[in-house]
Amino acid sequence: MSSANPLIFDSNTAALSEPPLLSHTPIIGHVLEMARDPQQVFVRGYRELGPVFRIKVLNRTMYAIAGPEAFEFVAQGGEKNLSAGPLLGATVLEIGAQRSLVTVEGAEHAHMRKSQRAVYSRSAFMSGAPVALARTQLRLEKWKTGDQLDMFSTFQRLTMEQLGLALINEEANDYFDDVRIYIGTVLNVYVHGLSPKWVLKLPQFLRAKQRFLEIGKQILEKRRASDKAQRDLIDVTLSYKDDDGNAFTELEMLMSIMSPFVAGMDTVAAMSSFLLYDLLAHPDILRQVLTEIDQHLDVSNFSAEMFMKMPTLHAAAIETMRMHTIAVAQPREAINAFSVNGFSIPKGAQVMVSGSVSHFLDRFYADPYRYTPDRHHAPRQEFRQKHAYAPYGIGARLCLGAGIAEVQFPLNVAMWLKRFEVMLDPPSYRLKIANNPTPHPSNFKIKITAVR
Repeated sequence: MSSANPLIFDSNTAALSEPPLLSHTPIIGHVLEMARDPQQVFVRGYRELGPVFRIKVLNRTMYAIAGPEAFEFVAQGGEKNLSAGPLLGATVLEIGAQRSLVTVEGAEHAHMRKSQRAVYSRSAFMSGAPVALARTQLRLEKWKTGDQLDMFSTFQRLTMEQLGLALINEEANDYFDDVRIYIGTVLNVYVHGLSPKWVLKLPQFLRAKQRFLEIGKQILEKRRASDKAQRDLIDVTLSYKDDDGNAFTELEMLMSIMSPFVAGMDTVAAMSSFLLYDLLAHPDILRQVLTEIDQHLDVSNFSAEMFMKMPTLHAAAIETMRMHTIAVAQPREAINAFSVNGFSIPKGAQVMVSGSVSHFLDRFYADPYRYTPDRHHAPRQEFRQKHAYAPYGIGARLCLGAGIAEVQFPLNVAMWLKRFEVMLDPPSYRLKIANNPTPHPSNFKIKITAVR
């Protein structure tokens, strides 16, 4: 059982024991559990061993700090002993770049984050939304009654196109497979430990990496040849200077402009897929959402205020993020040795900070494994309790694009439901999760039964 005592963080690790190791399959460790549903690995660890424990994935041992105690760890300054760069920065470092939002630390990270905050804001996405959503409407028109679709890959393509048009005024869908392979392979090797390093030498990956670089270079060259200032992510990237007046290198610029795809393509697609599944699996909630969509959704004149008129959709989206969190745990590397609750964490250890474990604790949520959007309406608003809700991580590196995602993924689902009547395919399908490279519904397919 987890401890009810406050978390104690200390820089002293002398004569302390290692955190307990969660029971696992010999040799492979928790690799199968992590591939199927990583969230529940951390929940099980918390319930059985408390807020600090170890998990094993093949030959890699990870240290976990989980639940509401993870929030306390951050509040007590423990985050200063962790670095995101070596792990989350893998997609950047793999191509030879160094500085990015996920690789720099401290004051440099704060400076870079401040420079890009405006272009990752909800308002920035909304300003580019008309063009992006018009394109999505055209995409939807190509599908017809009887079509069967894998929804995660479908939402991936739509999301990539929306992010490109809304944030950098560019299209990159011809490179969709290359971007997907590059991002997924690097994350599975360096972050999740689910793939060996030799896959980075396979021809498929090397081609995808080259194409990933190619599209980034093309976008930069096109903007440099233009004399039109757009104040989007590309312009901000080209004009960036750090506190010492140093601009980005060419590779750093490339990774900066490609970062919306790296950070958003899989995550938004996964949340869209989970939300659509949850609604199809709960027909009573779906009916309420459909009524709201039919009354209030106008894509041709879209505004964020529309969501205020669709409270069931909004609550359903929150509940989906609670139950199917994409940012299950934030991978970090310990840059100093320290202790938590009397257990030592060695320098160089991979530390997984999982505030989202709180999403499944009875102290915060009544019947936490039941999909209940009503729990987020006033006066309950269970997600607003302290340390109860962390769909985008916790700490100084909270997802910069969270405001975009909160609009984009419910909107994707709303646009689908506005145009189509759909059913699970097969109707007996029950949710299975795959973690490659982020948690998403596995083999989740729908059939269009009518065009509305």
